[in-house]
Amino acid sequence: MPPRLPLIRFGVDDTPVVWWEWLFYPLVIVLITFCFVAFMRAAIPITAIHFVRDVIRFRHMKRELAAAGRFLTAEQLVDRLRAGLGTLIVVYEWPKGPIEEWWTTEDIIAIAPIPLPSSIHEGQSSGLSSFAENCIATYTDRNTGNAMLTCGVPDESGLVVANAFPNAKFVTISRCAGGKTFSMATGHIVDRLRNDASASHLN
Repeated sequence: MPPRLPLIRFGVDDTPVVWWEWLFYPLVIVLITFCFVAFMRAAIPITAIHFVRDVIRFRHMKRELAAAGRFLTAEQLVDRLRAGLGTLIVVYEWPKGPIEEWWTTEDIIAIAPIPLPSSIHEGQSSGLSSFAENCIATYTDRNTGNAMLTCGVPDESGLVVANAFPNAKFVTISRCAGGKTFSMATGHIVDRLRNDASASHLN
């Protein structure tokens, strides 16, 4: 008989319960709980390290691009968004960030090869993927792009971005960790994530 966890079955395994499973089941629960607690305790410093790393990385990039004339202050960004000038490109590394925001004078939505969907889950076609990769190289790449890095929409944590800037154009590019482009859609990723969370809560 192959080894198995007490009282735990997977898939189509319907083998009957034997006496020793009841004996060792409390031990398995203790071990599972211990592993879960250890994982959670380890996740806290790991998350903190990633956060600090992203902050340091952003500061270095901000300093470098500001020297090259490719940085917008929050006030400058807000003025452009309220006036509906250009496009704010939000690059989101799936699944947990970081998030970078770049502003370009061009209307990205208008030059897209096909209409951009309103959901990043619908923007995975090969045509959009290629267009998103081209946008990263043309606009948001640290070395080759021409868009301007920003600090992001001010106070966006408590803000419905689309409502705050009704004249602005937003495009979100979501890519998997490692750099492969995943999808592209209209709208700001903060609104996208808020809508997804609301939909999950309702379900």
